[in-house]
Amino acid sequence: SRSGITEETVKLHELTPRTAARIVFSNAGSLQALGRRDGNLVLELPDEVSGRYGRNKTPILMAPMHVAGLDVQDYWSAIDAACQAFSLSDAASLPVTLARYLRLQQLNRGVNHIYVGTNDPLLRYSADELCQFWNEGVNRDGNDITMSRYLGLPRDSHMNLEAILGTSEHKMAVFLVRTSELSGHPLLSARTDSLDPAHAGLTAGDVDLILTLANVKRCSEKMPTILITVSQVDLTTSAWLGQLWADLTLVYARLIGVDPGSNPEVKAVRTRASAWLADKAAATALLAGGGGAR
Repeated sequence: SRSGITEETVKLHELTPRTAARIVFSNAGSLQALGRRDGNLVLELPDEVSGRYGRNKTPILMAPMHVAGLDVQDYWSAIDAACQAFSLSDAASLPVTLARYLRLQQLNRGVNHIYVGTNDPLLRYSADELCQFWNEGVNRDGNDITMSRYLGLPRDSHMNLEAILGTSEHKMAVFLVRTSELSGHPLLSARTDSLDPAHAGLTAGDVDLILTLANVKRCSEKMPTILITVSQVDLTTSAWLGQLWADLTLVYARLIGVDPGSNPEVKAVRTRASAWLADKAAATALLAGGGGAR
């Protein structure tokens, strides 16, 4: 937390032991004070280090990766390659093209909701990253497109797509689909033991992908639909997708004239939560001191 007053981050620090090993990134506020109190490594973020919508080569990302034993240099290279490919000054670059397409759909069709679907457990984290970037960055008065990832394909067709497809006039869909074979699972056979001979010999990956693509096809028949396919899921994939989501949000925010880093509603909730936490602590102390009702 650059400001050091983000209540969730401060409370996470306060709820873990003082002896815990931490790297604290903060320039001021309670978080920085806590880090110094507990003898943590406290690092300030210079102005050149961007926020969530900047290029992602920041210590906040790299330090946890290093601690986890991941290949930071390789990940840095992947993000750098994505930054080079996603030129924000090039109207034909992918994030600019996607942002303009989404804006066009909002203006022409009144799109107000985008369903984000994926068929891979790891890609769900990337889909959630897209939803967080978008919902926090571009939704202001005059722009009411929200994004949501619900459960997970292909089962989502029974849980949520019925409602989305049934009210598709102002909807869109973005699919992030893994096309490679599922990794082996001890409960899954190599091939289906099909009752229908027309389905004989299918693998688990075949079944998953076909059921997923059936959802994609139906959405494309009912609403504007974007399909992004991924042949492998690894840190390089994560780096490219994460940069794409950040750049897409930044470009769209510029198109509609809003500051993606401004979060007035988040600040309002945090201010209220801080006051209520103080009230709760005061009430607890009063009861502990015998001043409560009997």
